[in-house]
Amino acid sequence: MWKEDRMKGALQEYRELETAGKRPPLHYLARAWNVPKSTLQRRAKGVIHGHKHVAGRKPVLSELDEGNLAKIIENLATRGMRKPEIQKLAFQFARVNGLKGFSEGKGQAGHYWFEAFMKRHPRLGMRKPEALSAARAACFNPVVVGKWFHMYEDIINELGIQDVPSHLWNCDETGLQDHFVSSRVVSPVGSPCFEVTSNERGETTTLLASLNAAGEYGPLMVIFKAKRLRSEWCYGAPTNTLVKATETGWINTEVFLDWGKQFVACLPRDDPRPHVLLLDGHSSHVFNLEFLELMKTNNVHVICFPPHTTHILQPADRAFFRSLKHHWNLEGCVFTRENGGLKLQKCLFLGILSKAWRSAATAENARAGFRGSGIHPLDPARIDKCLFAPSLTTDREEAPATDREEAPATDTDTAFTEMLIPLLDTPLALNLDVSATDDLEASTTLDSTAVPYVPTYGPIHTADMMPPDPSNIVEVKTSFDELITLPSRARPSTSKVKRSKPPSSYLTSEAHFEYVRNRVKGKGKGKGKGTGKGKQPEKGEKTENLCSICGVKYGDKDDPKGDEEWMSCNSCKKWYHLTCGEDNGILDDDESYLCKDCL
Repeated sequence: MWKEDRMKGALQEYRELETAGKRPPLHYLARAWNVPKSTLQRRAKGVIHGHKHVAGRKPVLSELDEGNLAKIIENLATRGMRKPEIQKLAFQFARVNGLKGFSEGKGQAGHYWFEAFMKRHPRLGMRKPEALSAARAACFNPVVVGKWFHMYEDIINELGIQDVPSHLWNCDETGLQDHFVSSRVVSPVGSPCFEVTSNERGETTTLLASLNAAGEYGPLMVIFKAKRLRSEWCYGAPTNTLVKATETGWINTEVFLDWGKQFVACLPRDDPRPHVLLLDGHSSHVFNLEFLELMKTNNVHVICFPPHTTHILQPADRAFFRSLKHHWNLEGCVFTRENGGLKLQKCLFLGILSKAWRSAATAENARAGFRGSGIHPLDPARIDKCLFAPSLTTDREEAPATDREEAPATDTDTAFTEMLIPLLDTPLALNLDVSATDDLEASTTLDSTAVPYVPTYGPIHTADMMPPDPSNIVEVKTSFDELITLPSRARPSTSKVKRSKPPSSYLTSEAHFEYVRNRVKGKGKGKGKGTGKGKQPEKGEKTENLCSICGVKYGDKDDPKGDEEWMSCNSCKKWYHLTCGEDNGILDDDESYLCKDCL
């Protein structure tokens, strides 16, 4: 109930009275400064030394040791450490170093120690982690992102539009479901609360939106899941909307080409400067030769993001789609409540979408997406360096290019290289086998040339306290860093045939056009689709000839991803479309593939 600064003031007054030759009245001083008399007496006589004031008994771990543990947890912020892991790590550290105070029966630090530890380090807090696929964690690393930003900067500088935000575009797809649930409602405490929904699961409708760095929006395309489009479904659509229908409800090369024609028709004709269109690596984009030729003819340069990096680099994902889905769910909840759980019909879909679109399609949302991804204004440092930490789990690296001269180091190179320096210095996984602590303690030896690790229990004020007694200091043999090892995922060996990849992310370059033409020409000679084993699935197989994600049969003429290659898992031998597999597993640089179930 008392503060340390009050105790310091009482001690200072006590010293002044003692220096003046007066007998300091401890009980009067304690009452005046509102501190305990017994504690003031022990401090004045030098009985208490070596630690600062804390509530309750002295912690098992010293202030320095807890500070080291807190620093490790901060470095692991993007991975997250659960409460039991921290408790077991603290117990293991205390047991190896001969510190008493934790329960041997439970094999971990107690609940109250953890609560006090969190109070002593207010920068730490309990949070719910965001799910991140292993593919995104591995591919979003400074080497890949830095190389892409250099390529993008060179292109816009060469085109002379680095300061023209109205000519920097991004298009992307997202899915909207007709299943609406409120996030929070008000209801009486102690009784159940329900919300009537139209169905258990919703049907997904695909949206393709486009926006530029100036805050303007291009044509919108809505793709319904149906064999043919009915005219009443187009009622109430937002301005400049193209409505299509496919059997799967997904985008394909034909409908994307139709959107491309609408896009170039909306570009201003009085400005001859080129445009840049940023998009993801979906097969309907990368291998759509007619679309790429249309863009090149209309002076639109198409650039593709690196695989599995769009969750950070794509402007539409950073702000606009999040806002659109939020308002879509709000409008849908109102519709469901007013109609008693009626299912949203396709003829009413665009009317609800128009309300959500007017609320979300603001200039600030569009500009915020480009600004947050560092694309405009061009600033790769806008990407938080902690977002690269998950890539340390794997050993994926980009091999240095050998077919071109090494570019001189720039400030951007240095910035991306230094992003992971603090994280690389700290191991990132726990070895919490408490049963092995006896062997660890027995095998731990001190280097005779090393400086012994001696913790302190807070700052020592020489004016108020006596020097600490060396006999009371416990020498720590093992630090937290030695109890933690860096996790890594080994690549499985494979004899799979090397799959060809596009030569560049610059899709309207001559090199990419040549690659796509040769790819189409090779298929015309009967080579078939490439697969994870260097061959196509057998037609007689009953399970392997189906994509394990979308269920489409190999060779189906209505396959929306018919232009894609196929691959199989190196472990369970299941077959996947290229994009289906990469979104649900890991495709390593050496072309070995493991699906999500086998990771």
